[in-house]
This record gives sequence, structure tokens and C-alpha cells, in this order.
Amino acid sequence: MKRAIIPNYGKRGKGWAHPKRKIYNSIYLKTTFDTRKLFIHDSSRKSQ
Repeated sequence: MKRAIIPNYGKRGKGWAHPKRKIYNSIYLKTTFDTRKLFIHDSSRKSQ
């Protein structure tokens, strides 16, 4: 009901409330990787 009354209710990522945190998170997400994906074999790699 609130979404019908208030536009963009519940939407995230608007504005720069914490610029240092935004910079840290963007660097962190680009430089880290999921260790569980190292052990999952992709079927497309085998066919190439």
C-alpha cells in the first residue's frame, strides 16, 4: 500500500549518505571473490 502512495518507496541506492563506505564497498566488491566458486566446474569450460 505504501508503494502505491509514496513513489520509490523501498528503493535503495539513492544518494551518497556515506561516501567513504561507498568507495570502500565498490573496491571490496571488485577485488574479492567467492571461494566456493573455485570448486564448481563450469560445463561450458569443458566443451571448449
